[in-house]
Amino acid sequence: MDKPRLTIAIPTYNRAGPLEHTLRVILPQMENEPQVCLLIIDNHSELSASRVLESLDHTVSPDRIRSVRNAVNIGGNANIMRCFELCETKWLWVLGDDDAPSHDAVSTILNDACVDHCFAFYTVPQIGKPIFVRDEESVICGNDFRELISYFGSSPLEIAFLSAAIFNMEHIRPHIIDGYLSANTGLPHLMMVFKALVQGHQWMLSKKVIADYCPPEAAKAWGFMTFAYTTSSLLGLTSSCSDVNVIRDIMIKGWRPSPKKILYSLVSKYTDSSNSTIELRYLFKTIRNLYIPAWREDSMLRLRWYITSIWAYFPRVFAVKYKKKKEGKARINLDNEERR
Repeated sequence: MDKPRLTIAIPTYNRAGPLEHTLRVILPQMENEPQVCLLIIDNHSELSASRVLESLDHTVSPDRIRSVRNAVNIGGNANIMRCFELCETKWLWVLGDDDAPSHDAVSTILNDACVDHCFAFYTVPQIGKPIFVRDEESVICGNDFRELISYFGSSPLEIAFLSAAIFNMEHIRPHIIDGYLSANTGLPHLMMVFKALVQGHQWMLSKKVIADYCPPEAAKAWGFMTFAYTTSSLLGLTSSCSDVNVIRDIMIKGWRPSPKKILYSLVSKYTDSSNSTIELRYLFKTIRNLYIPAWREDSMLRLRWYITSIWAYFPRVFAVKYKKKKEGKARINLDNEERR
């Protein structure tokens, strides 16, 4: 039997339905591809991933499927990092259990595996990225992180969509420790890619599609406030001033959270803040100071942060006004959809 070249790793937690749908798309593609193996990392789901897998009819050899169940819930980001740690093949595709893999994804990935890039990112129809300036281009390669990010326009962190990315573990594996150290940011894979590119390896962008983004339910979305608190910790993993400059400009400056959304998130979490605003104002100021230095060129954005700082003295009034405005926008969007 041919030695596997590609691992499809699916980190999952309490999404039995979406996981089953994803497996129904992936398993048929594996049946005629002996160079592909499947790794499922179950983050201690109530209904185990193994039971979901056992319920499906397929002809993939059992020795090409591995299901690992964590003894406890270790958190989503750490569970993703386990995919990198346990991968034993050259190529790795970390596929979200609730994203939409293409029906020809496996053959697409294997066809491109002849190129020795450390990282490949495929087009995501839902977000329309990466941006190809010239229509005749189908593949773009390079080795500069700034250039890579430039293909994502004004929203560079959309490159964080994991299911559209393929990793060459021969180049990424030496940097797994950096991934674990930055796991709390939600960007461990980007930090590992950044480290590999610094070593001179290449990236690849493709017009082909291997997976599309499916917006998560609101209650299951990526932790907005966790990301706000932790992104600056990436600076601790840099090893040169040029690294600091890239991280500051792209991974921190590239994400511009709404100050009002930050404040509303804090008020919603700390429901006792109306009794004393000191702690709430401290938290808001801490987050503000993390990001404002990166935005010194944007005076209007700085002004918005300082105006919102005043609202932090009146959290209950602010929360009512913000929620009412948010609900109003939602009604307008719904009306517009109905008119279409």
